[in-house]
Amino acid sequence: AQAGQRTGAQGTDVQDTQATQFTQHAAACLILANQAEIALTEPAVEKLQNEQARELAQMIIKDHTQYISKLQQHAPQAANLKLNVK
Repeated sequence: AQAGQRTGAQGTDVQDTQATQFTQHAAACLILANQAEIALTEPAVEKLQNEQARELAQMIIKDHTQYISKLQQHAPQAANLKLNVK
């Protein structure tokens, strides 16, 4: 084995745990980013006068909401994350 590499079952467990933690952290960050997109888009829906622009804004909200649901499957602990927008 090369220096710095872990071998055996314990090394694999550590790598699996780190990969899982990274996946969950990345999913949590993406959840918050999608919530930010929604928070920025929602006020525009009410104010937009162009129907095509309004439909696009509604589609953005719908798509980002669906993506959040998919991400929460990979990071269940992040399901309660809520972006605090004031």
